[in-house]
Amino acid sequence: MRQIVLLSIILLATLTIQAQSKEELQSERQRTLNDIKLTNELISNSKKAQQSTQGELELLNKQIQLRKDLMRTISREVSSLEKDIDENKETIRLKEEELKALKEEYAKLIYLAYRNNSSYDKMMYIFASDDFYQAWRRMRYLKDVAAYRQEQSTEILETKSLLTKKNEEIELQKKDKLVLLDDQKKAQASLDKDRKVKESALAELKSDEKGLKEKLKTYERKQRELNQAIEKLIAEELKRNKKSDAPPGFSLTPEEELSANNFTQNKGKLPWPVERGVVTSNFGTHSHPILPGIQVTNNGIDIATESQAMVRALFEGEVSGIIEIPGQGLAVVLKHGSYRTVYSNLKEVLVAKGQMVDTKQRIGVLIDGQGRSEAHLEIWQVTSDGMKKLDPSSWIAR
Repeated sequence: MRQIVLLSIILLATLTIQAQSKEELQSERQRTLNDIKLTNELISNSKKAQQSTQGELELLNKQIQLRKDLMRTISREVSSLEKDIDENKETIRLKEEELKALKEEYAKLIYLAYRNNSSYDKMMYIFASDDFYQAWRRMRYLKDVAAYRQEQSTEILETKSLLTKKNEEIELQKKDKLVLLDDQKKAQASLDKDRKVKESALAELKSDEKGLKEKLKTYERKQRELNQAIEKLIAEELKRNKKSDAPPGFSLTPEEELSANNFTQNKGKLPWPVERGVVTSNFGTHSHPILPGIQVTNNGIDIATESQAMVRALFEGEVSGIIEIPGQGLAVVLKHGSYRTVYSNLKEVLVAKGQMVDTKQRIGVLIDGQGRSEAHLEIWQVTSDGMKKLDPSSWIAR
């Protein structure tokens, strides 16, 4: 009986862990499906507004990647189900062996009882006792053995029934996932065809290599101007706030240190700067989407979203400054102790310098990008060694 209870506890714990894993995979799949839905909407809006081919390709590339991510997630779900099925089948096999052995033991008992006139032999076994206490113990023993055998048989049958039902349920889920995986593969094939169409259009765009390089120079110039403006803003702020009697080097006030610590503790949990969006350009240096052999450096991340979407603060803080870059709109810099979050590509700002803002508070409106808008987010850290640019993707929630 004790073994059966222990097995039940282990089985329940295993199923709980597996259920949690399945829930995580299902949540991941749902998030990816939501991103695919949004990307579809943005691509559709871009087509209606005759968005540039390069912009459409960026979204299309993102959607292709999302499809691949989705298929990988579904594959992991299927693999998890297959593992569960194998484990349950092995448990059923062991239980069936136990049940077979138990039936064989019962068969022997029945045979012996029939051969030796079971009722008479039991009575003789009891009456052959040396005293009343021994007789009572023998009678109790026979009852306990019969009860235990019956209980054990019932427990094994019930366990087998439950595991069989569980396997049937998992088999159905596995079939559903395989069907879903097949659907996603078909969608991937369709998407690849769309990508070829867009790449064909881009081939025409490549013919104007000179024009593309000029646009790249303009982009890099704007990046440098924004970079210099942020550095100047932070340097002036540090100089203005530094006390004359303060020791050399970088230091924070107790309030700033608390703000920085709170910001650090929320790494990976910060909200997105827009309510809905997909990252179309990552942090760091990567290949130009059109020009071969050309590298482009992004000091933050670009997030495609609905046209003229609202931008919101990642974390509570103070408006350190508002920057205007000709041809690139406005940018808002928020201070969080030693950290700065930068939100650019804004056509309108809803906050003022020195204002305290809360997490998710709206701080500006994005420039209209003909069917979609693109938020540019940067995170800077001020240290004794200077200013560091951080990858926003590792700070915002996923």
